[in-house]
Amino acid sequence: MAEVKLPGIRDLRPNASVEEKIQALTDAYHMLTKYLEFLLLNLDSLNISEIDADITRIKNLEAVNIITQTLITQTLYAEKGYIAELTVDQLDTSQKVRNYLEGNLGDVNYIKIYDQYIEFRTGSVKYDEGGVPLTEQATDDKGRPLYWVDDTHMASTYEPNDLPVMIYQYDETVKLSISFRRFGETYEPYIILGEGIGSTLDPDRGKAFIHKDTEGLLITYKKADGTDVYLRLGENGISLSHDTVSQGSEGKRVARFTIGTTQNGWTAGEVDYLCDGVDDQVEIIQALKNLPKTGGEVVILDGTYNITASINIPKNNVSLRGSGNATILKRMYNSTSEASGSTARGLITLNKKSGCKIQDLQIDGNRSRYYAFYNCGICLYSSNNNTITGNTCVTNSSGIYLYSSSDNTITGNICNNNNNGYDSIFLESSSNNMITGNICNNNYNYGIYLYLSSNNTITGNTCNNNVQYFGILLESSSNNTVTGNTCTNNASGIYIHSSSNNNTITGNTCTNNGTGIDLVSYSKNNAVTGNICNNNRYYGIWLSRSNNNTVTGNTCIRGTGTPEDYATNQYTIFLDGTDNNYNLISSNNCMGKAVVIGGGTGNSAWGNKFDATNDLP
Repeated sequence: MAEVKLPGIRDLRPNASVEEKIQALTDAYHMLTKYLEFLLLNLDSLNISEIDADITRIKNLEAVNIITQTLITQTLYAEKGYIAELTVDQLDTSQKVRNYLEGNLGDVNYIKIYDQYIEFRTGSVKYDEGGVPLTEQATDDKGRPLYWVDDTHMASTYEPNDLPVMIYQYDETVKLSISFRRFGETYEPYIILGEGIGSTLDPDRGKAFIHKDTEGLLITYKKADGTDVYLRLGENGISLSHDTVSQGSEGKRVARFTIGTTQNGWTAGEVDYLCDGVDDQVEIIQALKNLPKTGGEVVILDGTYNITASINIPKNNVSLRGSGNATILKRMYNSTSEASGSTARGLITLNKKSGCKIQDLQIDGNRSRYYAFYNCGICLYSSNNNTITGNTCVTNSSGIYLYSSSDNTITGNICNNNNNGYDSIFLESSSNNMITGNICNNNYNYGIYLYLSSNNTITGNTCNNNVQYFGILLESSSNNTVTGNTCTNNASGIYIHSSSNNNTITGNTCTNNGTGIDLVSYSKNNAVTGNICNNNRYYGIWLSRSNNNTVTGNTCIRGTGTPEDYATNQYTIFLDGTDNNYNLISSNNCMGKAVVIGGGTGNSAWGNKFDATNDLP
């Protein structure tokens, strides 16, 4: 073992006695304490809440280099070698400083951790044209150049001198990356494998991707030509692009077929079914029919597909998925009122189907050429437990239509600029459906319309600029929950009509409409609570021929809430006529104009704030 010397400390040799070794370590401890005081002058900041160490328990500490904000060691070992807590903003395991000091020109393979990324990197030394290795000065994580304090290479400083900390320059690639990425409202682990093929068109070509989402595990490889091949593992088994596989001993078969179009440059070698811009539903329907009885997935790749007859989903547990607005199904025919067949009401129609998902498609109703009343984007007839999500249904007569269908989820769709039919989203004789997070704007009649439908949840939707009629309409529909929706610039924000009973209307924003919320035509036992109904042209909340309703905790004001903000025909809350009975109107913010009760029996209005006084009638 070579001699170890510290200035002012006795020599420590292999044949020293135990007492000499202990004394030497004690001397080293005091010397290191003084040396650390010097290092503190070179650190940006250091917060130490407690130092409690027994020098005799440290067995081996061989420090190669100590750099400001960096500790590089060959061995750091204690008898009980646990790190109780370590907080850093970056972690880099490379040995670039050591390699330069030792003249080591070999590759570096190391791990770098920063922010929400873990990267496995490899690097090779760069050389100039004459074969001389290129070098550069090392910096800290903020890009500040580092200098050695002295030629012992024990500590660094930011003070410029003649001893810069040097390293070799490296060509580096990332071979593996693990990170958190945002998918919708959640952050999920995401793994990228490989450095790719160096494509300037798409840096992801030649890489593999692993992602655990809500449907299972998805493994994707992007080929050199830019196309993807998939392997998905989920509750329904294993699905592959371009193939069908069996699932274990149960023998379930899950298939996945891809469809492309020559109009967007796809070729027969890249997809399972190739469309040509004419009667493109033929290939789509054939792919759906060729799925096994247990169902599967058909993916329609980006492009515009001309549809001249309805696409009827032929079996249960089928997923029909596009690439968002890049996959356009364009209507080239008129529908009839039929529930199935080539002229079925929906461009995509589900009749007595369950377990299906229609996702990420744009359905262009092409209304300038095809404007029949029954032209609908997606229709469900007597179909239960299906999901319609992420679709864009524009310029149809109606966007999404459910008839006698229950327990479906309609979420995250955009249904705008639909005209000549009923509405953007229409539920008829349908119950227990979830209608959430949809955007239903600029439709001629209604944003969302429930007719003879009960026990549905309508939440978090945006229904604006449906100027002819209403943002949300409930007609002869009971026991529904309408909450957290935004309805502006409609004839009426939310319209409860024709014996619609026992509904909960809460937490909605209904502003700048003709009326914020209407309860009319013998609608009773509804709870209208906590809504914001400001700056509507005529009424914040209007009741006509409606009984036993509770209207409480709402805000219904115009402007700044002064009497001058109201014309004679403008009201905060108005019970119109003598056919309103036994309604409770309480604790509402009606600044500028008190609640007006036009007649009726047993109506109570109390605790409503309408002026700056403490009087609450």
